[in-house]
Amino acid sequence: MTRYTVAQYGKDHIRCNGVAPGLILTPAAKNNMPQAVLDIFGKFNALPYHGEADDIGYTVPFLSSEESKFITGQTIQVEGGHLTQASLNLMIM
Repeated sequence: MTRYTVAQYGKDHIRCNGVAPGLILTPAAKNNMPQAVLDIFGKFNALPYHGEADDIGYTVPFLSSEESKFITGQTIQVEGGHLTQASLNLMIM
């Protein structure tokens, strides 16, 4: 969807990016997710901690700012390296 939007409207100076969050420890996640599930997510994270709401909150303003004016049509994964680490673990198994 981001690339389609840019293809249609990029020449009009319209940028479009997406954010794909991983596990984010919102209050609902903290209160409802069993520790065993958190441990599984932690095992496959490249970073030794889970995401917080601020991690998403810092990404969105950056993508909306002039500092990212040449980034468009992208989906930014804010997931602590979860997908990278999961891929490596699967290759090792």
